[in-house]
Amino acid sequence: MNDNDEVSLANFLFPDVESDTDLAQSLGSVADSHKACRLQWIEREDSQDVLLRVHKDRIQVTYTPLSAPSIPYELKQPEELERMCRQLFRSFEPQESMTAVLPSLQLSKRLYLNLKRCTGAVTLNQLAARLSASSGDYEFSGEMAKVMKSCSMEGEIRLCTRSKSGWQYDYAAFIGDHGSIWLLRMSAKANEDWLVAVPLSRAQLCAIITEWMLHPAEVPNTE
Repeated sequence: MNDNDEVSLANFLFPDVESDTDLAQSLGSVADSHKACRLQWIEREDSQDVLLRVHKDRIQVTYTPLSAPSIPYELKQPEELERMCRQLFRSFEPQESMTAVLPSLQLSKRLYLNLKRCTGAVTLNQLAARLSASSGDYEFSGEMAKVMKSCSMEGEIRLCTRSKSGWQYDYAAFIGDHGSIWLLRMSAKANEDWLVAVPLSRAQLCAIITEWMLHPAEVPNTE
């Protein structure tokens, strides 16, 4: 991994870390992997920050904060990864395959971020109307607005895949209440303004992460 790749990977995976020592320690463990995923979220009084690194024959799991990381442990079977995801997200239902087409909202990323900052200052109907004006869908905009107003869980998913052309990045956030979760996939590039919001169950969120981790990555030739 060259210096530019290292800086790019650091900026994407660890935008909240300023210490060069902590970054060097973390990136050293990511450099020889084919995929990496950082999961961060807060649900009421509980918070999680997990780094997963995919190798050919195993997945390494480290719980952060990076200033005092846990000793990594390894997952070698698909069912171990599924079990870990269920425990992390407190999902007590069997994981569901994500082959079905799910309803979605397509809207402005900037609009969503602006609305998120002022959710408490607008009514539910006002919030739904502004989401609907951007997405063109009033029914699901109303459902998403309800979760935004009663949000008790929010987090981020940072996905990195190594290929012959370098590291590829995908970013998503998620919000949830006692009843449902919305996955918010959005551009990782500052100059793009799109967001796709999908309603999910906890089991479906676990399935998305599990299937991404287990899907074979293009492994660059390092010879």
